[in-house]
Amino acid sequence: MAKEENSLKAWDYAYKKIKERILDLSVKPGQSISELTLSKDLGISRTPIREALRKLEQEGIIVNINGRKKVASLSYKDLSQIFDLKIAIEGYVAEYATMRKTVGQSKRLDTIVKRMVQFNDEYRLLKTKPHGALDDWLKLDWEFHTLLFEMSENQRAYSIIENLNVQWHRWRMGLLAMEGRVEKSITEHINIAQAVQAGKADEAKRLMVEHLEELHRTIINIASAFGLN
Repeated sequence: MAKEENSLKAWDYAYKKIKERILDLSVKPGQSISELTLSKDLGISRTPIREALRKLEQEGIIVNINGRKKVASLSYKDLSQIFDLKIAIEGYVAEYATMRKTVGQSKRLDTIVKRMVQFNDEYRLLKTKPHGALDDWLKLDWEFHTLLFEMSENQRAYSIIENLNVQWHRWRMGLLAMEGRVEKSITEHINIAQAVQAGKADEAKRLMVEHLEELHRTIINIASAFGLN
C-alpha cells in the first residue's frame, strides 16, 4: 500500500513540475520532451514521468509526433477553437452564476472586485510595469473566474475551461504587457460582477461574451505578430 501511495505521489509531483515548466516557457512550444532527462532532473524513475506525460498528452499540452513527445504548438485554428468553447461555456457560467449565487458568494465577489479596484489604482501609478504586478493580476483574474464557476455549480465546465486555459497560457503575458490592457480588463471584470450582483443574468452573459471576444481578437493579433498561421 505504501509503495502504491509513493508511486501516486511521484506521478503527481512529475505532472505538476512538467506542467509548470511548460507554462513558464522553460520548455518551449515545439520542443522535444525526454523521459530520461526529466527523470534525472526531477530525481524520480521514468515510470511516473511516463504517466505524467500521458496525462499531459490527454490534455493536449503535449503531442506525440512519430513516437517523439513535444510541447504542443498552437495554430490560428487552435486558438479560434479554444475561444469558441470559452465563449460558449463561460457565457453560460456567468448567466447561471447570476441565478444561483449565495449570499456568501456575493460577499466574496464584492471583496475580489474591491481588490481589483485597489490593484488598478496602484497599477496606474507605476511608471514601469514589473512582471510581478502582472502575476498579481493573473491571480485576481483566476479568483474571479473560479468563483463564478463555483456560483454556477458546474464543476465539469470548470475542468474543461481550466484545461483550455493551460493551452493558451503562454500568450497571456504578452497580452497583459500591452499598454492599457490590464486596466481595460479590470473594467470588463467589474462590469460583469455588477451585472451578476444585480441579478441581470442576460447582461452578465453578454458582458462575458464581449470580454472573451475582445480577448480573442487581441490574442490573435499578438499571435499573428509572432508568425502564427
